[in-house]
This record gives sequence, structure tokens and C-alpha cells, in this order.
Amino acid sequence: MPNQIQALVSKFEDIKVHWFDVAAVIAVSAIIAFIRVRDQLPQLYPDEFLYVSAIRGDNAGDLPNYFYTLLYKPTAMCGEAFYTCMKGMNVLLFTLLLVLTFLIARKLVLLPYALLFVAFMGLGPLSGFTTLATPEMLFFVLSFAVIALFQYFKTETWLFWSGQALLNALLLLTKPHGVFVTLGLVGFLIFQGVH
Repeated sequence: MPNQIQALVSKFEDIKVHWFDVAAVIAVSAIIAFIRVRDQLPQLYPDEFLYVSAIRGDNAGDLPNYFYTLLYKPTAMCGEAFYTCMKGMNVLLFTLLLVLTFLIARKLVLLPYALLFVAFMGLGPLSGFTTLATPEMLFFVLSFAVIALFQYFKTETWLFWSGQALLNALLLLTKPHGVFVTLGLVGFLIFQGVH
């Protein structure tokens, strides 16, 4: 049995994957996400109502999601179609998330596996967040950007630490849960200092 698994893995590794394949998987995922959000009527869960109200300038509640409301503020210019514009921005962020996912996965595994991982991410349940007017998609993008910085920059450079500080600040201004990413970064620094 292990020989059969090894043979299957080696066959998969022999598949020629080109950058066009990567772009195609990301594009198909983005198109499917767009189709998913295009015809949906506003769901407006209670927290969505608060976010939409804050973005449109109605004082329906005080939300500490400053970066999200600032980034999505231009969707209010869409008039009656503002909700569709918000979901369109979610699809753009989702596409960026898939690119970040691929960049991270490509550093960790072979190209075919990275492409497979992006396909699972792009076609899986995570794309459902594109249909909601909440800051989750922005939070995922910023969290993956933190991980990507670790993959592509040396931790000894000022550029790395400036980027981490900015991303962590934006995470905290997007959702209070960003504190957990910051704590993870602090834990990494402590662990790195011990070794």
C-alpha cells in the first residue's frame, strides 16, 4: 500500500503546472465567487446591518472596525447598488487572498500541491464570506499577508518589522480578533529568542 501511495504522489509531482494554470484556478474561483454574490438579495444579518449602516454614515451603532469602514466607504457612492458593490469588493479581496494563499503554499510545498490547495480554498466554504457585508474577508487577507511576510522577507530587516507593525495595526483596526495574530507574532519572537 505505501508503494502505491508513493507512486501516486510521484505521478502527481510529474504533472506539468504552468503559471497559466495558477492564474486559471484563481480566476475560476473569483468568477464562481462573483456569480455566487451577484444575484443574492441582501441577507443583512444583524451585524451586517450595523456594518452597512456605519459605512453609509448612519449612526446605527459604534463599531470598532475603523479600517474596514474606511476601506468600504466608497461603496456608498454606488447608490442603491451599494450592497452589490460591497460584495464586489469582497470578491476582489477574495482573489487577493487566493494569490496570498498560493504564494505561501508555494514556499512550503511543490507547485502542483500549492495549486491544489488554492483550488480547495477557492472553491470551498471560505468563498461564502464574499456574500456577507462583514469584515471577515478583509481580516483573512490581512492575516495571510502577515504569514506571507514571514515567507518572503528576512526577519532581521526593518522593512519586515515595519510591514508586520502595519499589518498588525490594520488587523486590530479591522476586528478585535487581530489581537490573537499579534499574540502569535509575540509568541514567535519569544520562541525565536529562546532558540
